[in-house]
Amino acid sequence: MELAYWAGIRGLAYPIQLFLESHGIEYNTWTVDKREGRINLKEIPFQCLPVLKVKDEESGETVALGETHAILRYLEAKYGPQQQLSLVTQARVDALFSHAEFFIERTFYRSASRTWLEPPERDEAIAEVYMPFLRSMENALQDKKVVEALWHKSEGQNGARLPSAAACFVASAFTMLTDIMPYSLARSSTLKSKTDGAVKTLASQFPACDKLVTDVEACPGVKEWLGGVTDEWSLSPPFAAQLVREAAERWDRTRAGQ
Repeated sequence: MELAYWAGIRGLAYPIQLFLESHGIEYNTWTVDKREGRINLKEIPFQCLPVLKVKDEESGETVALGETHAILRYLEAKYGPQQQLSLVTQARVDALFSHAEFFIERTFYRSASRTWLEPPERDEAIAEVYMPFLRSMENALQDKKVVEALWHKSEGQNGARLPSAAACFVASAFTMLTDIMPYSLARSSTLKSKTDGAVKTLASQFPACDKLVTDVEACPGVKEWLGGVTDEWSLSPPFAAQLVREAAERWDRTRAGQ
C-alpha cells in the first residue's frame, strides 16, 4: 500500500494518515512535487492528491484510488469492523463526515484570496463559517449513539479504542480550524505551547469538539507520528503556515483577550 500526496503538505492526506497511523497499518509514502509537470491520470486519477495505491483483490493488479472520502471508506471497509448501526445513527455519522468535508473545502476555497486571513475577510469567515461549523458539530456530538459509532475496539491492539474514518476526517477539520485560530480556540493538545498572553480554549466553548480531536490525537500510533508532521495545510501561498501564524498573532490574540 502506498499513499501519494503533495510534498511537505498535510492537505487532504492528513485524515487518511490519521486513520492509517491510529490503526497501525503499514504503508509507504510517495511525495509528489507539483513542479514535476504533467500528471498521469493512471497514476493520479482526477488529477488531484492524495492517491492510495492498493492491490485490486479481483484482478491482482495495483490500482490507484482517488478522493479522500472514497479512500477513507475503502480503508474502513477493509480494516474496520462492520458496525450494525441503525439507519438514523448511520445517517448522522455520515452527516458529520460530510459537514467536515464541506468545511475544509470552503476553507481551501477562501484561502485563494491573498487577504483571507485579515479583516474584514477574517471576521466574515469567523461569523459565517467557523462559528456556525463548530456550533453545529458540537450539537451533533451530543448524541451518545453517534459518538460511540465514531469509535470501535481493535481486535489486534489489545482492545484499543480506534477512530472511524468519519472521526479522522472530523478531527482534521477541527485541527485545521484551531491552527487558524490557535489562541481563541486553543485545543487541549496545544495548551502547553501557549505560555503568554490571553488564551480561550476550545474545550471551554465546544467541549465535545475538543474531546474528539484530543482523543484522536492521543491514539498511540498518532501521538508518535504527529511529532514529525508539517504545519503546512495547502499549496496555496496565502495559506502558508507562516502567514497563518503571523495573522493569528495580530488578530486571534486580540480575540482571545476579549
